[in-house]
Amino acid sequence: MDRGEAQGRELAQLVDRIAVAEGRPQRYGTRMRQVNACDWAVYPVDDLTQVAQRRRQLGLPTLEEQERMANAMIIHENCPRRALPPPSRKR
Repeated sequence: MDRGEAQGRELAQLVDRIAVAEGRPQRYGTRMRQVNACDWAVYPVDDLTQVAQRRRQLGLPTLEEQERMANAMIIHENCPRRALPPPSRKR
């Protein structure tokens, strides 16, 4: 990669950051939000199949893996037992 060029991952993050700021669905699913004290979820995406394909092309983990990694960092002893599964990322 030439000096001054952004990597694909960085461009995906920029595209998604702008989409979320404008209230549009993400194309790559790189932006997450805290939905409660114990769970993080990906902001809405445009099309799960296309997002998965775009993420693979850039070498990004799956949306499920990204959510799992984010939620694994939560201090679980401060969280009540879950009665329901984490929120869905569908709109």
